[in-house]
Amino acid sequence: MRNVTLVVSLLVIVLSAYADDKKEVSNAMQWQYKDGSFINTTMAENLSPDDFYKYCVKLDKDGLYDDAASAFTLLLNNTTDSRLKELAHFGEANSLYNVGDYYGAYDEFDSFLVKFRQSPKVKDAIRRQMDCGVNLAEKGYKESLLGLALWKSSKTGIEKLKSTLERYPYEDFSGKYYMWLADFYYKKDEVDSAALEYQFIADNYSTGGVAPEAIFKLGICNLRRFNRADYDTKFLTDAKKNFKRLIDSFPYHSLTDKAKDIVKDINERLAEKEFVIAEFYVRKGKNTSAMFYLRSLLANYKDTTWAEKAGGLLGELEK
Repeated sequence: MRNVTLVVSLLVIVLSAYADDKKEVSNAMQWQYKDGSFINTTMAENLSPDDFYKYCVKLDKDGLYDDAASAFTLLLNNTTDSRLKELAHFGEANSLYNVGDYYGAYDEFDSFLVKFRQSPKVKDAIRRQMDCGVNLAEKGYKESLLGLALWKSSKTGIEKLKSTLERYPYEDFSGKYYMWLADFYYKKDEVDSAALEYQFIADNYSTGGVAPEAIFKLGICNLRRFNRADYDTKFLTDAKKNFKRLIDSFPYHSLTDKAKDIVKDINERLAEKEFVIAEFYVRKGKNTSAMFYLRSLLANYKDTTWAEKAGGLLGELEK
């Protein structure tokens, strides 16, 4: 019983110390603006706007992101210095991002971009907005119905990321986020949506570092479409065009050798398709049509294993 009492007493002491520590942090945030200065009544501090900005930055660096966001907001709402307003607005948005409030951070970065279009931090704000969309999509945002939060979904994050990309499609980092979006759709098995994004990257970022991978993955998407569409050869030929584009445009890329192997496999499958059709016409007694397909096979797929079979059958039909 005595040991239990001792444990309880120690627990009370620890909890009290924790409460005092939290109270101290809370007191540190009891700032107000008065007569051009920022005053903390509990700590008897009086800071100029510039010094208060430095205090906000320190809070953020120390990992006190909630406190930093609140302090930046206080500075933003009270300073008349346009330079400090710009810094405080970005700082507020960035602290919200750091604390994990990606929805709130996105809106604040949006507001920052409207108000401070000439700021040197514009690119950082755009990038952060895109990061907000990515995080909201990956972690999920609580969607609601009639005001009630029901489930977490990637929908809001995707919408916000796409909105930012549509407004800023040609930043030097935009291609990377388009690639993330395309990969996200692909992982969700939304192949058609993924293909649209990969196609956009291939067409608009042809000189960028993401283009080769996007072209390769577009080819993979078309292969998957071929397997799902009753073997419609359109998707197979589209895939071949994608891989050939990679081979011709980026001959030294790390994916090029793999693309060459896939093209060989595609040619085998296309040649097989032509040979099967030719055999069908032979069975129907339509040798002229059969010879047309066999000659096409020999002209287009002479390096495949089906070429020898096609040559043999064509020779028999021409006798």
